[in-house]
Formats: sequence, C-alpha cells, structure tokens
Amino acid sequence: MAWLRRHPWRQSLIVLAGMAALFLILAFPMVAWLSVQTGRLTPDTKGIVNYSIAHRIRNGMDYHHAAYGLGPEGTPAGPLLDRNRLVRGGVGQTSPELGDPVYRQKMVEVLHKEWRLLVWPLVGHLWTLFAILGIIAGLGRGEWAPTLFPLWYLLPAFLGVSTILFVWTRYLLPIVPLVALWAGYGVDVLADVFMGGFTFSGRTAVRAHVLLGGILVAALVVLHPYARAAARHIRQVPDLEQRQAGLWLRQHDPSPDKRIMSTTSQVPFYAAGIHVPMPVDDPAKIPLYAQRRGVNYVVVSEVKDGHRPTRVWLDPARAPQGWELIHREGTAGHHILIYHLTQTGCGCE
Repeated sequence: MAWLRRHPWRQSLIVLAGMAALFLILAFPMVAWLSVQTGRLTPDTKGIVNYSIAHRIRNGMDYHHAAYGLGPEGTPAGPLLDRNRLVRGGVGQTSPELGDPVYRQKMVEVLHKEWRLLVWPLVGHLWTLFAILGIIAGLGRGEWAPTLFPLWYLLPAFLGVSTILFVWTRYLLPIVPLVALWAGYGVDVLADVFMGGFTFSGRTAVRAHVLLGGILVAALVVLHPYARAAARHIRQVPDLEQRQAGLWLRQHDPSPDKRIMSTTSQVPFYAAGIHVPMPVDDPAKIPLYAQRRGVNYVVVSEVKDGHRPTRVWLDPARAPQGWELIHREGTAGHHILIYHLTQTGCGCE
C-alpha cells in the first residue's frame, strides 16, 4: 500500500525505542524488588501463577477449581491457594503451551468470550454500532493508517489474554479507550450526515454540530451498560458488609497474626489479619485443610460464596464440628458469618 511506503519508519522506530526505554526505567524498581525477594531474576509474578492455572484448565478443570482446588490429600493444589510458595520456588508453568492443539482450541474459546465481554458489558451494543460506523467511514475515506492504528494494541491484547485460558472484564478495560476512538469517529460521521440535510451558515453551523455531537456522546455515556451499575453503587455502596465484618473482627481479636480463611481478602484486610484463601472443593475436605493452615477464623458470605460449595456453611447447623459461630453481619442476601475454630493446627503449610 502507498501509505506503507510513505510512512516515516525511522521516526517511528525512534519513538518506539524511547517508549521501550521509558517502560524499562519505570519497571526496573519492581523487577529489582521481586528479584531480591525470590533470589533470582523475576520480571513478574503473575506469569507463573496464571500459566499454572491455565495448565489445569487445559486438563479439564473450570477456573475456580483450577485456581483454588485441593489435591487428593487435601493439600493446596490450586496456584492461588499458595501463590507465594509457587513464586518463591519458581516451580510451575511459566509459559503457554502453544504447541498443544487442546490448548490452542481453548485459546479460541477464550477469544470468543473476550469478544462477547467487549461487546457486553465493557462497551455495549450502542458503542459497538458507532465504532463499526467509524471504522467503515474511515476506511471508506481512504484513512487506513489512523483507522486501523488501534489494532496494533487491540489484537496483541486479545491474543495475550487468551494464552492464560481465562478472562475477567478488567483484563480488557484498557481496550475500551481504543473502541471509544472509533465510536467518536462514528459520532462525528453521523453528525456530518445529519448536518448535511440542513443549511446553516458560519458560526451557527459550528454550534449546531457541537450540540448534536454533544447529545450523541451524552447518549453513549448514559446508555453504557456500566452507567446503570454506577448509579446502583451510588445508591448502595457494594460490599459494605465485608468492611463492617472485618472491623468487628479486628475489635474482637486485635492480634495481627490471626489467620482468616475467606473467599476474598476484604474481611482479613479490615480485620488486620492474615488472609488464607478459601479452597473451592468438597466442603468435607476443607476443615482439615483449615486446621493444617493454622486458620483461626472462617468467613462465609452470601455474596462471595453463594455459588461455591462453601455456601452450605451459611447454615450454622451444617458447620463442621469445632467451628463456633461468633458473629453474623449484613442484611438479607448480604449476610456474612464468622466462625471461630476452636482447634487450629501449626499453620506450617
């Protein structure tokens, strides 16, 4: 293509080198700290954890069992149950198994899921339509380079996330501004088409164009899927009961070395305790695991455990022997139960 021949490649390479140097300067303190902590060069700690989870997903597990499952003897098998040991030991899957056809098939499945998440709820159907309009208009006007430029980031981001065989919406959040560029172009094109049907002169045309564009942008913001969620959170702060339960436990037991087993780290954080991640496995295997990990308290939440095997402990009558219910927090649908374990182990695992 002609624009490829005209492109100032030398200038682009200089800019790219400058960006790479800036990235290395900013990343160096973290890499240095991690390397000192592990005793070897450690550029990151997420890779070994995520690819170890991906290896278990490739072998047929769902994400939660792959990340938080127990081994046959009730020992931690899911990487997120003991990530520090995995990172410090450096023993685990450190790269994607791209040579495995099963692994590649699962990557394709994740790519489909990424697209669905991007369309809804990250961007929304209206944003998607405007973005498609912007892309078509840009290509139709021969503006190939600026129109396709966001793909330089979007495609590697999509492919990179797919290599870990699971995806959360936050992983794709950096893509949203790129889609917004296309959607903004679509807004401009639609405003031009609409304005073409009227006869304005001078300053009036500019004002009308700005007003119409502002109305379209406002509609995109108001009708975005997350707009309703944001309005809901303004009316009711999410997970407030987690904070209240943690503060209660902190007052009940101010010891900084208390070990708290819960699905999320919110209660242990507010309780100023040590978080022991809750396994996702047969509930009958978890009490022994808790004892081995020296757990003092177990937190069960309707919101966080409602779809996990541990939801059975929302009924105190079904709690394991040696677990004493000491606190109940929250309203209907948001209850949190805190159990005190009367028998604890050494906490050595």
